[in-house]
Amino acid sequence: MKTRTICAIIVIVIAALTLLLIRLGRNPADHDSSDEAPNISQGDKEAVQSSGEKTPDPGVPEDPRALQEHRGGMIHGTVTDPDGIPIPGAGVAAAKTSEIESDLFFSWDDGVSAETDSDGYYRISPLDEGSYSLCASEAEHADSVETGISVGAVGSQGATRIVDFVLEKGLECSGVVMDRNDQHIEGAMVSARLPIIFEERDGVSSPRDPRDLLYNNAIAESAADGSFRLTCLKSREYDLTASKQGYSSTSFDINPPSSDLRIVLSLTSGFKGHVVNAVDGTPIDGFNIHLTYQKSAWTIWSML
Repeated sequence: MKTRTICAIIVIVIAALTLLLIRLGRNPADHDSSDEAPNISQGDKEAVQSSGEKTPDPGVPEDPRALQEHRGGMIHGTVTDPDGIPIPGAGVAAAKTSEIESDLFFSWDDGVSAETDSDGYYRISPLDEGSYSLCASEAEHADSVETGISVGAVGSQGATRIVDFVLEKGLECSGVVMDRNDQHIEGAMVSARLPIIFEERDGVSSPRDPRDLLYNNAIAESAADGSFRLTCLKSREYDLTASKQGYSSTSFDINPPSSDLRIVLSLTSGFKGHVVNAVDGTPIDGFNIHLTYQKSAWTIWSML
């Protein structure tokens, strides 16, 4: 009887040790596999395991830098020069196309913007659903504009868009502003803008390239010696205009680069005189002077 009892105890101990070794030898990942992806069907799991790839999440960007603060729609990308070298410190501004078209005095300062990092990377987020236009600019490069960038609703395939820019080295135009007596003019405003070329489309006149409407104008003010310098110009024809109060403005075409422009402004015609008492000739102040032009003659009249 004692022998049978001892044998039974030995069998129980061996069985317990065997179960313990089996449990210790199991893969913990296998134990929790049912909790890894509760929202993925068994068929999807098998497809992922066989391909070795992660199931993409629509609306979430692949670039790890874009994953930071990802909320709402997003536009991100890089700004480089034609050789592919990143341009740090470049500004990228975005605005809804509908807002641009409805605002006659639109400025890129009214949009949302971001600045590129040392790798030339930028990210603009969050953005509402809609169509956007973007402008990339930098102090030594010509602007670049992209239009019709559609951002979808949050969570959709098009919620995140990648827009890369390549900026050309900006060209310069410089010169001097003078009057007809060859005297330098200080404080004249000189600006250059791309001409807008219109063409007929289905009976409607539209810009040949809508992006031309969105490029920043190059603006400079003449110094004490009349000199001015326009930068960040493209290799295209520009309309140049120079003006100053008291002078007639002038406009002409330029093709950058150029360093010997000479702009001549003419003094505007005018009248000057005094309003006096007809009896004793004493000056009278407070009169409003008006000019009218009719039949090739000017008429001057005044009233209190």
